[in-house]
Amino acid sequence: MDNRRAYDDVAAHYDLEYPGPRTGELEFWQGQLPAPDSKVLELACGSGRLLAPLARGGAVMTGIDSSPAMLARARERLRADPAVCGFGARLHLQSMQDLELEDEFSLVMAAFNALLLVPHRELPLVLERVRSHLDRGGKLVAELFAMTGFDALPDEESAPLAGGSGSWWRDRSYRYDPDLRAGISHVSYRHGRGRIASQHSYGLHLHSWPELETQLVGSGFWIESLYGGFDRRPFRDAGGQLIFVARPSD
Repeated sequence: MDNRRAYDDVAAHYDLEYPGPRTGELEFWQGQLPAPDSKVLELACGSGRLLAPLARGGAVMTGIDSSPAMLARARERLRADPAVCGFGARLHLQSMQDLELEDEFSLVMAAFNALLLVPHRELPLVLERVRSHLDRGGKLVAELFAMTGFDALPDEESAPLAGGSGSWWRDRSYRYDPDLRAGISHVSYRHGRGRIASQHSYGLHLHSWPELETQLVGSGFWIESLYGGFDRRPFRDAGGQLIFVARPSD
């Protein structure tokens, strides 16, 4: 499933569900910076919910995303924060598959399932492009959900949105597509009991950790660290949240 424009239709409401960093998320990424003013590239930066606060702390941030609407939200967020404007965070309309920038970075970050937006057959290309954008000593850090047996089960849920003061709701239906090896979600946003304000579908191309490790090693990376959460607890290879730190092998 091609996710490159999947978020255009819901950009206006995405921040109601994810208004900012999750618990422990920003602190984790700040801890991954080699230095406070490190050059950082965020893949699939979306509305800038992580990019902006990292820039506020002094990191030299660059973000790419394939959704013009999400990048517009990120620009609004950056312009609204005087503490960020002076650091000159840069945004580019690019997919991960088409990544091509002139800079090199000490950290490339793929937060909140960003790598799972890439179809399985295209992941080696993305890893190759990331590797070519790392400076000497640079690293790729990614946070995602490793596949479990529960991911094959259909699911439906409705929930109030964190940034919606209880008046906005998200409805989500989920199914697993074994041919794509992807979890397909259809998400809609509505105000109270009113009509749907926006909706979209997207697919997360799921991996077990052994599969993902094989891809990384085959693309010229070695695994420095493996965590099971933002608190850096060990990953137990039972699925769920997974964070890896990988560096080029040469």
